[in-house]
Amino acid sequence: MGLLNQASDTDEYWLTAGGHCILDAAERWLVEVTQEQLADLTRSEWTLELLRTLQARPVAPGDMVSDCPQSPSHTTVWRTLQAFAEYGWCESSSNSYHLLPAGKRTLEAYEELETIAEQVIAKAPFLQRLSPRWSDFPTHALPEANLVVSKPDSPGLVVEAALKLCDPRIKNYRSLISVYSPTLFRAYYRLLSMGMSGEGIIDTSVYEKIVQNEEMQYLLDTSSYEHYDLLRLDERLTLGIALYDDQKVAIGTYNEIGDGQHTAIIVSSHEDLIEWGTNIYNSYRQRAVRTECPSD
Repeated sequence: MGLLNQASDTDEYWLTAGGHCILDAAERWLVEVTQEQLADLTRSEWTLELLRTLQARPVAPGDMVSDCPQSPSHTTVWRTLQAFAEYGWCESSSNSYHLLPAGKRTLEAYEELETIAEQVIAKAPFLQRLSPRWSDFPTHALPEANLVVSKPDSPGLVVEAALKLCDPRIKNYRSLISVYSPTLFRAYYRLLSMGMSGEGIIDTSVYEKIVQNEEMQYLLDTSSYEHYDLLRLDERLTLGIALYDDQKVAIGTYNEIGDGQHTAIIVSSHEDLIEWGTNIYNSYRQRAVRTECPSD
């Protein structure tokens, strides 16, 4: 599930970003319910279904009883409804029960936890690599995000996905770069000649590799285009962000242990993810400095 990371040479474990997401959601859930209530609600699938039915319409005890062998008895349904009433989740009126605001909040909190758990599993390759320092990551936006992961037998999948985002119609492109990829650099640099405004922030590892490769040093010369700027950070990152006209964001991340050296990215047009990526980009931009071309 990608909830824990372990150092390869020690027995030390720590929560991944996915683990923090689950923990935070569970803590919010436990604000709404006690351990006793949680046990009652999750004892069987039909118990939760009963609460969901109450959200849709008033329920009489006999409404949940059918000829299906898995269906609870009339007595069991009645006792469960009585327990819900004691918890303040529902109340009885005219031989039926209807949901109260506390019951609605309980159900919403559970469904939030359920959705986050599903997304933590579905997006585990990304969340396992995302540093826990980004604890404000908008997990609720993950269902709409597309995930791409590079693998030992398919190392170019992430680069291929990034190239597909290299659209000549882009007017403004900003990127926080922690992975050295000449293929991507060349593709996006060509868009500058088509009128795109581009700004990049490269970490120290990427800067050093560009300096060492004479064929890529043209990236450091920002005088060729008025609408092009390149900055650098005096630190190494494991996070990459690309912002496309403030309408789409690609977030890439990797770690340096185990199989985590392969990159995972998510691509989304969700406004909360775009805002999250923009805020991080701007925070690094404040600490970045101008790059210098070795030939200057």
